[in-house]
Amino acid sequence: MATTEPELWRLTYDSGFNLKSPNGETIKLRYKKLHELLLILANDNAQFVSRAEIACTLWPEASAHKQEVNVRQAIFQLKAALGNHLVQVASGGIRLAPTFKLNSDIETEQDNEQKGHIQPVQAFHSMLAWMAEWDPLQMLDLMRSNIEMSLGAPPDQIQKLLITAIPRLPVGHDLQGWVPFWRGQTRLMSEDIVSARHLFSSAAEEGLKCGDYTLFSSSVLWLGSSEILLTRLDAARRVAKEGQQALSGLTDSSVGIRFKHLLGTIMIHQGHLNEGLRLLEEAGNDSEGGILGRAINQGLRGLYLACAGKPNAARLLLERPSLIGSESGHFRLQSICELAEGHIALSERSGEQALRAFKQLLSYSASGKETHFEIYAREASALALWQLGERQEALNQISSARDLRRRLHMSYTDWDKMRLKPLALAS
Repeated sequence: MATTEPELWRLTYDSGFNLKSPNGETIKLRYKKLHELLLILANDNAQFVSRAEIACTLWPEASAHKQEVNVRQAIFQLKAALGNHLVQVASGGIRLAPTFKLNSDIETEQDNEQKGHIQPVQAFHSMLAWMAEWDPLQMLDLMRSNIEMSLGAPPDQIQKLLITAIPRLPVGHDLQGWVPFWRGQTRLMSEDIVSARHLFSSAAEEGLKCGDYTLFSSSVLWLGSSEILLTRLDAARRVAKEGQQALSGLTDSSVGIRFKHLLGTIMIHQGHLNEGLRLLEEAGNDSEGGILGRAINQGLRGLYLACAGKPNAARLLLERPSLIGSESGHFRLQSICELAEGHIALSERSGEQALRAFKQLLSYSASGKETHFEIYAREASALALWQLGERQEALNQISSARDLRRRLHMSYTDWDKMRLKPLALAS
């Protein structure tokens, strides 16, 4: 007969992660992904977690086949560490037995207070916060290998991680080259796109100098994205072309994907929707994009189609990104999908439904996240309010959006003008 008594385990760190069983036995977790999986399952309070959710969190950049193999091996290793009776596998996913209890130094005070469901992005950043104190090199290495998941958190949270970790880095370590990249992300998400552009440029130069081509290509991608937000589309295209030339001798296909994605986005903002969507689709079809990367790419394509008044095509593209955004708690992906769903409702003359989606997006922005999404939400809300006959409130929203644009030095691209064409608000 199975025991119903709680089994109290403890996760500690001493030159590596160790798990102490209820009887005091120490079990060394030799692979960092193993303790990450343990934290994800422990944070979900004995609820089943899908294999896709685990793969999305731990191996976002891997191919679908590699993700499946990695999840299977990690479950096998966790069963070996804890015992088969504590790791339960079913069609709905994986969970820890209700009797399993974990005390972990990795949990933050907020995690200890929060008794409800913790989404993968939240669990991932709880782990990063602990690593920033005790193992900053491992933290930055984990962020480098999980860029999309790392960007699912608010900018102030990323900034806090860097403030904690940077002083603890050994002088001259190669991971220090990533510091301006992450600082650029915090600037881009908040209200300083110009500073973000300079930081990404600095990170790209460092990546090229030290031969870290992942750093170089990632920095160039975000440098180009910053130029797009600043309506410097010719500069963005020049950045992409120069980046491609600098890496022309490499065989790493993921580098080519990043530049193809950037060029597609530039084409769309210049008003060439079909050509831009073709490039984004080619980038998204590559198997090395990872679950999150592919979902964001697909969500963006759905958003562009929704804004272009093609709701049926957009709805087909958004089904999977919406599900992954909900499962992962990834802010950027959720924001893209909410904005797209609202524009679909607008094109179908469902102003109230559109307004609900845009208000949801505004609530994300109000929680301290990306300001340029607040601009898009306010502009789209103005369209919905105008459609509902609430003209003065529509004008108030567009006025607020214009003030934010001026503050961020964001002008209107051709894509922005196309989105706002019903009211000629960008004239």
